[in-house]
Amino acid sequence: MRKIPSFTISPMSRLSPSQYVSMKSCPHKSLLAESFGKKPLLPISANSYVGTILHKMIELIESGAINSEEAFDIRFDEEVTRTEDELISQGFGNLIPLRDMAKDFTMKKILVKDYLKTRYHGVKRESAVKYYPEKWLESKDKSICGRIDLIIESNGEISLFDFKTGAITQDILDDDGESFSEIKMEYQEQMKIYAYLFFDSTGKIPSRIALVDLNKKYFEIPVSLPECKSIFDRAKELLSNINQSVRLNIDTANPTLVNCKFCLYRPACNKYLMRIANNQIFNDVAGTLVQLLKFGNGSIAIFLETKSGRIRISNLPASYGDTLSKLNGCKVAFFNLGKEKSNDRFFGTYYTVPYLI
Repeated sequence: MRKIPSFTISPMSRLSPSQYVSMKSCPHKSLLAESFGKKPLLPISANSYVGTILHKMIELIESGAINSEEAFDIRFDEEVTRTEDELISQGFGNLIPLRDMAKDFTMKKILVKDYLKTRYHGVKRESAVKYYPEKWLESKDKSICGRIDLIIESNGEISLFDFKTGAITQDILDDDGESFSEIKMEYQEQMKIYAYLFFDSTGKIPSRIALVDLNKKYFEIPVSLPECKSIFDRAKELLSNINQSVRLNIDTANPTLVNCKFCLYRPACNKYLMRIANNQIFNDVAGTLVQLLKFGNGSIAIFLETKSGRIRISNLPASYGDTLSKLNGCKVAFFNLGKEKSNDRFFGTYYTVPYLI
């Protein structure tokens, strides 16, 4: 049974473009991440871990560190092994092997390896063209900063690119109810902040900013310096306001289904723990352990007494048995459960993690 390590919420010294959108909806998430040294309290999906590996491989190809299929295979296996070792050290070993747990593992690997044949968007690397992979950009006051995947400088034009292994666009409805595809707003804002960071540090306006997917399709975003500066200024203002809230000891958590669903630090969020103690719309539950059942197939089931009534959690591994049997009458929380049709019945999954609260 895990316990939340002691932690302190402190003001943030800087904000990254990727943090900006998340912090607009729930600042507490990023504050908790900083407090725990960005070591997650819960696992993400196996697909996300593989996505991080694929992203790393694209960066290595673009930087020229990998230039053959043999080198690709060696480094890919090394990255998989490193990630799996890290999962084991974090107590999430049930998510390995990743090649079995992640969807379309082999196909995604093949797609990324194909970068070796075409390089970046079919452009040959000429001596007159300068490539800057994994380029660190920061504002003059260092309050907004981040690492852009690739900058290409050619014939006086500067292009900023960011690689994505997941969906870049989403379907939305216009005023007439017609559906159309648009680059996700969080990605647009992220890239526009990078564009202004580049201008702020070099005095040059990027000619092009774009996102690139696994199929080497690029999604260009219009560059408007006033708009980029406006988003950049909002990011600075957000950082200042959040830090002021921390200094005043104001809890900035905003627990909603959308904000919390993929948050890896929700076990340490007091407002969220209060929500799941009173509401079973989430796939996390909290309450007092009142009963444990052991079955012949090795699995166990438990009953928790919550403020909204008694709930049952089944399909928990036998390894939980000895620990849970000693916690009768204690307050516990289970995260990443599966949910049955009945509101009072849940079941354990590969991603389920229990905490003593």
